[in-house]
Amino acid sequence: MLLACSVSLISCSDDDGDDAATPATNNNGGGGGGGSATVNKYNGSASYGDILSLEIDQTNSTYTANNLTNGATVSNSYTELDAALDIDGTLYDVFEGLYEIDESTGGKSYAIEIADRILAGNFPTGRAENDIFLSVTDEASIVGQENQMAGTYFYVSLEPNSQSNGENEWGQFTIEDDGDLYGFWCDQQAPQDTGYTLPIDSSDYASVYQTFYYQLGIHSNGKQLEFYDENDNLLTGVIGYVYLDGESTALMIDAGTGEGTIFAFKTDLDQLVNGETFNDYVGDYKYVDYYENFVLDKGAGNFSVDAGKTFDISLIGFDTDSSKYYVDVSVGNSMSWTGVPGVYFSADWDGNGSTLYHVFAGDFVMYFDYDAQGNFKGYGIGGDI
Repeated sequence: MLLACSVSLISCSDDDGDDAATPATNNNGGGGGGGSATVNKYNGSASYGDILSLEIDQTNSTYTANNLTNGATVSNSYTELDAALDIDGTLYDVFEGLYEIDESTGGKSYAIEIADRILAGNFPTGRAENDIFLSVTDEASIVGQENQMAGTYFYVSLEPNSQSNGENEWGQFTIEDDGDLYGFWCDQQAPQDTGYTLPIDSSDYASVYQTFYYQLGIHSNGKQLEFYDENDNLLTGVIGYVYLDGESTALMIDAGTGEGTIFAFKTDLDQLVNGETFNDYVGDYKYVDYYENFVLDKGAGNFSVDAGKTFDISLIGFDTDSSKYYVDVSVGNSMSWTGVPGVYFSADWDGNGSTLYHVFAGDFVMYFDYDAQGNFKGYGIGGDI
């Protein structure tokens, strides 16, 4: 039962600031002098297709989510979990650093802050349909850094209520130096079975119907991406944010209100020549997740990958029906390489025929899960904090 939800996770190493395009801190809070609060500000997108402006006040342990799409504002306090969490007499030391929020409905939700540069969570953001969100530091200007976006990305598209009607999808796209973006999508086909040649280019775009094309631009504020169609028409309501850090680049595309959002991570195409480099992905990560039709719809936990291509997961969440924490642990799950750079899978990993896909990209890793019938089940976001 443990992660019948898929998890997408982000891992940022301690030296992210050394070669990133953005500074190593994110303290936008108030004036100088001793005693000023540490407030980290973020911009991002939630799964319904809402644009968010978020603040984490680390000094007072509070958060504020401004939903720029519908004008709602949500504020609440959070508790940072420690290394000795006692649940029904059992101590757990793997949830340290996760933010836990008590919701007005009686449930709990979670968030993680990664190196003060990325914020991910499943806590309330002003619309009930927002299952999960991803955001990057408000200081992340991309002016003059456009060439760092060039490369091939693996993405998951999250749409409202998509687990019920099969609208979730995954795919890959390539951004060329001139800002042309060519990509393809799949809703059920396995990554190892697509037959596409990477990187995706104009010949692929012209030959098959599952492909798409955009031209990228930069908003006048220097922080948002704009998108244009093949006729150079601006796609209103579609914006993006990007975290630039070499091969550890994360990109999110908000498709518009009610149209969902895309979380994408850059892949290492050198593996097409040199083969897999699995040791680069070994490590521990924290995550938040969302899964529909499970005992928990919002959860969080710890994810660990070892050099033997196995992974362990520890899950925590709050079952509102029983008013108790739900904790589960699954160990020794195996992974196999698809042949696509950084993409692995675990077949029948839950004993019910589900396939869990793992997408590694530099310091990032993403997960998504299909059941035995090919239905998209769940997702999540996290990182090394």
